[in-house]
Amino acid sequence: MAKKREALLTDYFTREQARFYRLAYSYLKNREEALDAVQTAVCRAWERQDILRDPSALHTWFCRILVNACTDLLRQRGRVTYVPLEDLEEGGSDDCLYLPYTTAERITGETSTYTITMKDENYIDESVAALEAALYAVFASDDYYTVTSMSEMLETMTSMINLLVGVLAGIAAISLVVGGIGIMNIMLVSVTERTREIGIRKSLGAKERYIMQQFVIEAAATSALGGIIGILLGDGLSILATQVVERLMEESLTISPTLAAVALAFGISVGIGIFFGYLPAKKAAQLNPIDALHYD
Repeated sequence: MAKKREALLTDYFTREQARFYRLAYSYLKNREEALDAVQTAVCRAWERQDILRDPSALHTWFCRILVNACTDLLRQRGRVTYVPLEDLEEGGSDDCLYLPYTTAERITGETSTYTITMKDENYIDESVAALEAALYAVFASDDYYTVTSMSEMLETMTSMINLLVGVLAGIAAISLVVGGIGIMNIMLVSVTERTREIGIRKSLGAKERYIMQQFVIEAAATSALGGIIGILLGDGLSILATQVVERLMEESLTISPTLAAVALAFGISVGIGIFFGYLPAKKAAQLNPIDALHYD
């Protein structure tokens, strides 16, 4: 039985040695290393020939030994890094399998997508043009292929994000104008209802700037109060969003506004109150004290 197995291995190694070399070279991309890997795999196969029980599985059995020999050689050369199993994460960048494209074509039957990595991003446009020219020379039509650059996709995504930011900024601006008009109307009503009070103050010697300051401060306080309520509401929604995202995605993700964003929002809120409260304050400051005292 042992002699029969040795004869089978001898015949197999002699007949398929060129195929072994091509397989090893597809992994290592180096002739000397491919020869070393094949020799190592053959030695291991002779040492482990007792494990081979089914002669029909000889090719699969030896290819596994050869791939392991190639992997060991790559690891020795520092071209493959071993990552412990406990350090791997589900959904990470290591959830992939690298194999020769010819092997992938044999497994799947076809390969429709190729990914090409550039060493220098400054030559991306030239590389895309060269690929398109080479493909056009093969197919004689650009209807059979598509060359897409990640930089183009990034630019498209950036333009879409900028458009979305612009739309949201426009909506926010409209909301601020509507809120400012509301504050201005409230302050105009307040000036009308306090006309006699304004007349009394002016008859007692109050200057226009004091009356203007009073109503501007009231408008800013009203707007600031709305800003504080909005900040508290936004903080509460961010906490709720964090909990929802963690439950849906099952990952730890914190959504919280930054201090600079909160300060900017509060400043804009107070600024809106001052800007739209200026007109009612000016109207109150310019009232004639005699007419104001006779107002009913």
